[in-house]
Amino acid sequence: MRHMLIVLGISLAAIVVGAGLYFYGPSELRETPVLNGTEASALSADQAVPVSFAVLAEGTNASSVSERKNFAVYTEEDFARLWAMAYDTDGETMPSIDFDTQYVIGVFAGEKSSGGHTIEVASVTDASSIRTVSMALTRPGEGCMVSEALTSPFQLISVPVSDRELARTETEVVTVCQ
Repeated sequence: MRHMLIVLGISLAAIVVGAGLYFYGPSELRETPVLNGTEASALSADQAVPVSFAVLAEGTNASSVSERKNFAVYTEEDFARLWAMAYDTDGETMPSIDFDTQYVIGVFAGEKSSGGHTIEVASVTDASSIRTVSMALTRPGEGCMVSEALTSPFQLISVPVSDRELARTETEVVTVCQ
């Protein structure tokens, strides 16, 4: 009985610590929410205003991100951590960003079992109080010749500063091969 109480106490402590980290952890590295179909359709194309963005980096080997994730970073220090997530120790030079006028969004597809996978930001739009980042995830179709190496596609973009809440939509694209 005593051992059961100890296990129960440890489990309860782990849940409390996990909830605390989730709700009070670093907000600049929280994942952005996905809009469901109803919310996304409420932001019609007539209301949405396109936002210009610049691609800072993209690649297929973000070795330290194994799951599908998106990040928005608002400081140089957080950008350095995001850059390290994408490039690890590859020696790629991190671009300079003026965080008074811009911030950086990173989209990561997660680990894939072969080549032929990509992720890219198709558009960024503002509508009422929401900034929506629309992404296209591409995967190879049947019969496509792809490398048999593990890949982890990513893209980093810079966008103008905004106080709008971030949301995302995703479209899956299948490459047709013969």
